[in-house]
Amino acid sequence: MRAVLIVVMIVFLQTIMARARDPQPGSDVWLTNAPALPQPHTTTAIDTNRFSSLRAEAVAGKLLVRWEIGEPFSEARIIASADAPGHWPARDWRTFPMRRTPTGWLTEVPADGLDVPIIYFASAIGQGTSLASPMRMVHPRALGLEEPTRLFWPFIEGFEQGTEGWRAIDGSLRRDTEGKSGRASLGIQISKERRSATLVTTRLRGWFLEEHGATGVALWLRLKTGTGTARFTLFANAFSTNQLIARRTETMKVTEKWTQAVLHFRSFPKLALGDVDLFSVELTAEPGMEFLMDDVRLLGRWPRDL
Repeated sequence: MRAVLIVVMIVFLQTIMARARDPQPGSDVWLTNAPALPQPHTTTAIDTNRFSSLRAEAVAGKLLVRWEIGEPFSEARIIASADAPGHWPARDWRTFPMRRTPTGWLTEVPADGLDVPIIYFASAIGQGTSLASPMRMVHPRALGLEEPTRLFWPFIEGFEQGTEGWRAIDGSLRRDTEGKSGRASLGIQISKERRSATLVTTRLRGWFLEEHGATGVALWLRLKTGTGTARFTLFANAFSTNQLIARRTETMKVTEKWTQAVLHFRSFPKLALGDVDLFSVELTAEPGMEFLMDDVRLLGRWPRDL
C-alpha cells in the first residue's frame, strides 16, 4: 500500500511539474516591425511560407529550435541573438548549425538568462538557392525553461571556434594557429597604407555583465614582430543616435611577448554598463604589422584565471 501511495505521489508531482512547464501564450512569436536581417544575410530572400513551421521548444531543460519541412535542403542554420529588441546595429548574432531529423531540421540554442528574450531566424541552402525566415522572438522562462541551459562561465572567447562576432577596421582579420593557450588566436594585420587597425566585437553584452556582476574584461595581446600600442573603448547603443563612448585614457604597450590587458570597468569614463553592446581595441604599429589576441574573459568575484 505504501509503495502504491509513493507511485501515486510521484505521478501527481510529475503532472504538476509538467503543467508548470507548459509554454505561456506569446512565449515564441514572429517579431513584428523587425529590421533587415544582419550581415551577411541582408540580401538573402525571406520566405515566410517555407518557414511557417519554425518554432522553439523547451525540452528536458534545453531550448530547441525545430523546422519541419520536406524539401531537400542541403544545409540549415539558426542565427540567434540574446537581448531585448533593439541594439540592431550592434547585436551579438551567433550561428548554430541544424541537424537533419526525419521530419526536417533541429538544433539547440543556449539560453544564458531566463528573462532575456532570444531573437532568432533560420537560413537554409538548397538547389542553388539561399533562403531565410523572418525573425522570431522566444522568452525562455515563458517557454517553460526553469533555469539557464548552461552554467555561467567568465571565458568569452578563445577563437578555437572561429571569429564570428569580431571584425577589423583598416586591417584584415583571420584565425591564427598560434595561441596563448589552446590551438588558436585572433590575428589582426594593419593595412600597408595605415598605422593602426581597430578591432570591434559585440561579445560584451550589457545585460550579461550586469546579471553576473562583471567588473571588467581581460585579454592577451602580442605582436608577431616589433612593438605597438593598444587603446580600449566601450560603446553603449553603438551606431545609433544615442550612442555613448567611453574611451580608456591609459594605453597598453604591446611587444612580441604575450601580455595581459586587465581592464576594470571603473578605469573607463562612466557609462551605463547595462547598455554596453560594443567593445573596441585600437591597435597602433608600423604598416603591415600583425597583432595576435587570445583568451578574452570577464573579471569579477571569481579568480582571474578561472
